[in-house]
Amino acid sequence: MKKSLLILFLFIGLYSFGQKDFRFIDKTSEWKVLEYLYPSRPVVYVKIGDTVRKNNFLYHELLWSNDKTNWSYGNFVREDTMTEKVFLFFDKTEQVICDMTLKTGDTIPNNNPVSGIVLHIDSVNFNGNLRHRIKLKVNKFCMDTIYWIDGVGSTIGPLNRFCSLDFYHELLCANQKSKQTFLNPRISNCDSFRVSSQKINSSFFEVSFFPNPAKNSLTIKKNNFTGHNNLIEFYSIQGQLLYKTQFESELKMDISDWESGSYVLVIKDKKGQRLERKIIIKE
Repeated sequence: MKKSLLILFLFIGLYSFGQKDFRFIDKTSEWKVLEYLYPSRPVVYVKIGDTVRKNNFLYHELLWSNDKTNWSYGNFVREDTMTEKVFLFFDKTEQVICDMTLKTGDTIPNNNPVSGIVLHIDSVNFNGNLRHRIKLKVNKFCMDTIYWIDGVGSTIGPLNRFCSLDFYHELLCANQKSKQTFLNPRISNCDSFRVSSQKINSSFFEVSFFPNPAKNSLTIKKNNFTGHNNLIEFYSIQGQLLYKTQFESELKMDISDWESGSYVLVIKDKKGQRLERKIIIKE
C-alpha cells in the first residue's frame, strides 16, 4: 500500500512539474514574427516594454522592430493570471487575444480579432515543458487554423495583426529567459532564418483580374502558368467564405447575381503560396 502511494505521489509530482504555469508577460519575453507584406516578407521582432495605466488596468507596451535597434510600441497587453486570459488594448477598446480556459466546441465571438471555434485541445512539449495548446478553426481568408499556446500566445504573433489584404503575421519562434519556448514547425532554426531567403516567388503573382471593378463577369488569368490545381476562394470583407473552385490558367466567372460591394479573392497553389486581392463588384 505504501509503495503504491509513493508511486502515485511521484507520478503526480512529475506531472505537475511538466504542467507548469507559464506567463505570457515577462520582461524577457521575445517573439520573432514573419510579416506577409507583398511583395516581400520582412521579419518583425517583438518584446515587452514599460508599464502603462489605462482604464484602471496596468498594461505593458508591446515593442516591435525590424532590426532590434529602433523600437516602436505597437499595442498594449495585460495578463490576468487568475482567468488565464491575455487582453489587448487597441483603439480605446480591450479585446481578449488568448484564453487558455476554452474547451473543445467553444466559440469565439465575432467582435474578437480572431473569431471561430475550438477544434482540439492538447499539450505540446517545448524543451521538456508541457504547454497547454488550443487549436482554433478560424473563418478568415489568410489562414484556416491557428493555435493558442500557454505562455506563448497566438501563432499569428503577439501584435495580433490578423488579416488584411496582402498582409498578415505568422509566428516563427518565441523565447523567454533566454530559452526557446516555441519554434514554427515549418523551419528548423529560427536564428538562421533570413529575410533574403523568404522572397515570394514573383511569377506566382503574375495574375490578371479584369475588369475591376466588375459588374456581370470577372476573368482571372494566371500568366506564366507552370502548374495545376490552383485553388480560388472568394470571401466577404468580414472573412466569410462564399465561393471556391479549382482552376488552371484562366477562369471566367458569372457574377451577375452577386451583391455589389468589396470581396477578397484568394489564390493558392499546391506549394502553399497564396495571393490575396480586393475585388469590387458594382451594380
